[in-house]
Amino acid sequence: MALTLIAFASSAIFSVKTVEGYCNIKLDDETLDRRVSDAASFVKGVSIFSVNESEIAQKVESEVPGIKVVNIERMFPNRISVNYVRLYEYFELYWSGKYYTMSIDGKVVNESDTCRGEGKVIKLIFEPQVEPEIGAMIVPPQATAIIRTMERLDYKKTDAASIISHINFTYSKSYIYVKTLKGVTIRLKTNDNLEDLGEMLRLGLTTYVNGLNEEKRTKGMLIVTNRETISYTANPEPKDAYDYKE
Repeated sequence: MALTLIAFASSAIFSVKTVEGYCNIKLDDETLDRRVSDAASFVKGVSIFSVNESEIAQKVESEVPGIKVVNIERMFPNRISVNYVRLYEYFELYWSGKYYTMSIDGKVVNESDTCRGEGKVIKLIFEPQVEPEIGAMIVPPQATAIIRTMERLDYKKTDAASIISHINFTYSKSYIYVKTLKGVTIRLKTNDNLEDLGEMLRLGLTTYVNGLNEEKRTKGMLIVTNRETISYTANPEPKDAYDYKE
């Protein structure tokens, strides 16, 4: 019986003949589906029962920048669908003469000689622990926590970049400086607990939107020391806290 099942599974009927890429959102790059399927085509001829899903995902993501594999769908008897999502640019880092844009999960998705315009992405100031390159994970986890918090507050990607201009992680070991496009800075007490950091930002943004008049939004600093404590000072942030080569 066991030998019969092995022979059945190894039958040519179940050898992968077709590999396709699929994204459920309409893309502006019509070549992505083909590039994804090409990257996964190495499984053609393999039994559909023996396909290694992790291996496919790893190879596709390494060869096709800017996407994330969601799952591998087996479509019997001999088709494989690589279902993926597009990773959009949330952050930008200037490093060693290049501008690197990154997805919300911290992966580098593009490299350029010019920076994105104001309000397009959030500019980060930090020292990457690994050399930036397409596909590398370099964004500090605190930055991702900040954006996840904004999503929970129902700020979409475009809304986030239209509120926050820069985030500086390196100016001070004690504080994270979040510069708004309007002008006021939100200073967060450094916290390794990402949930606490997110709640501190939530307090800062809520106060920024609902607790400041238009004049105060353009200058000074909101100082957030914990989840419940916030104050405002008209004193500006350090002048060199947002040195960024435009």
